[in-house]
Amino acid sequence: MYGRYGMSYWKNLATELEERFGGEGTGTFLYDQPLGAHTTLGIGGPADVIYIPAAAEALSFFLGRTAEKDSPVFFLGQGSNLLVADLGYRGAVVKISAEDHGGIKRQGEMLRVGAGALLPTVVEFAAAEGLSGLEFAAGIPGSMGGAAVVNAGAYDGDMGGVVTEINGMDRQGRRASLRGEKLAYRYRESSAQKSGFLVSEVVLALKQDTPERVKDRLAENLKERRASQPLDVPSAGCVFKNPPGKEAWRLVDEAGLKGVCRGGAQVSEKHTNFIINRGGAKAADYKQLMEEVVAEVERRSGIHLAREIITLGFDDNVAN
Repeated sequence: MYGRYGMSYWKNLATELEERFGGEGTGTFLYDQPLGAHTTLGIGGPADVIYIPAAAEALSFFLGRTAEKDSPVFFLGQGSNLLVADLGYRGAVVKISAEDHGGIKRQGEMLRVGAGALLPTVVEFAAAEGLSGLEFAAGIPGSMGGAAVVNAGAYDGDMGGVVTEINGMDRQGRRASLRGEKLAYRYRESSAQKSGFLVSEVVLALKQDTPERVKDRLAENLKERRASQPLDVPSAGCVFKNPPGKEAWRLVDEAGLKGVCRGGAQVSEKHTNFIINRGGAKAADYKQLMEEVVAEVERRSGIHLAREIITLGFDDNVAN
């Protein structure tokens, strides 16, 4: 099932890119491929096309062309906080890969990191270099670009505390940078997320320490995360944002929702701000369970939980 542009539109665009930039310079186009394979939840139907760019020039051209036609485009990292609808997404998904965009370069106490780099790889690199500041991210999955955009955080730390610059492209494929106040970091938010900015590089400002001390702090945080979170089953991380002065997991727990299931989706018994895929879950199961959690928590406490995970391919604003 294709959207209003049809497969021929995307294939013609791919041909245009290949003629202009060559096969190696263009990247890869994948048609009608389930997006569940590109998320940590393992849930979701196909996108019309997944484009994995190999070079900035081709990506810029692709974004410019799709912007001219107002074609729907979604930017995907590792899909670690993403729920995709069962019917998929009627548009293009641009996936930034670790292979093509995963470089890490040290400059003094700064790191320049490709958006596709896996966050655990960046954390390990910083620790080996004796650079402190990313210990809070121990055990957080996903890509560097995705983490920077959504301001991923834990243990009283977040990306907004270490990111000084984001480089990339706007929706029209024009090179752009965000620095300082223009990053507009808030709790689990940034201006890059709100403006549809595609990240190519993230600059981190860290502090020199010893590898031993950094690794000790990482190990302690990872131990705590493994003890308290269901890391051994498919999930999309924390589902809901913490309301001011409250903990989302505690509100869900106090509402008596621990272990509640809808189809293959279940409120984790280990950490109730996780909804896990216990096997064969559908997006409809996950959506229904999210909405029931929101309604029951609000009924019990009067507090409305806003979702932290991103949804794609749904007609409504799911559980937000």
